[in-house]
Amino acid sequence: MRRGKLDPGQVWYDIEEHLVPSLSLSPVDRAIYCYLVRRSRLSHRRRLNIAIRTLARGTQISYSTVSLALRRLMARGLLRILHPVFRGLRMEVFLPREVPGCVVERVPDGRPLDSLDFYSANFRRSAIYRREAGRCFYCLRRLSSGTRVLDHVVPRTRGGTNSYRNVVACCLPCNIAKRHDSAAALLRKLFREGKLDAVELRARLNKLKELQRGRLKPVLKPSGPLYTRRVKRPREP
Repeated sequence: MRRGKLDPGQVWYDIEEHLVPSLSLSPVDRAIYCYLVRRSRLSHRRRLNIAIRTLARGTQISYSTVSLALRRLMARGLLRILHPVFRGLRMEVFLPREVPGCVVERVPDGRPLDSLDFYSANFRRSAIYRREAGRCFYCLRRLSSGTRVLDHVVPRTRGGTNSYRNVVACCLPCNIAKRHDSAAALLRKLFREGKLDAVELRARLNKLKELQRGRLKPVLKPSGPLYTRRVKRPREP
């Protein structure tokens, strides 16, 4: 999930619609996890110090049951115990979208977003161009309809797919310069040539990581008509 202010409604939707069904959380595990999310992430803290007895009182669950539930939540990758602190534990709590495979985005026809081919279908190609906001993913140059192309971050010859995680919009010079190199190698080459400064290089490398982790999702617009025309009926005499 993006850094910054969280949307509590979206977090709760992800918990109820994705996390609980996909991980088969029991009512006890769900109650403890939600309590920890409220005390940490929704309070703008990624990590918190809390005693098991405090957690037991806050959820009205016994001490021994809370201890077992924390172990189950750790095994599922929902939290990480960092180290014990005075009269408690210091832990890091993860949101549903930070747990690999927990939140599966679906398009209106029900298919997972990761299963779609974003290279061949025109309206999906357009979604990639919109995601990049009219700029080259690599050098940040403004793109035009005559100079923009799609590029595979991991080349097809190296096993790259047509997933939105692997397809970006770029300019023709970057597409030609990249050839069969990795995207990171091209970015460092642009830096050496003075086409990116140090801040831009760091930002582009971070964007590349976000892309491959599935955090830069394109927005698909419906390919069909948005409405049906009304046919005027003749008035009855």
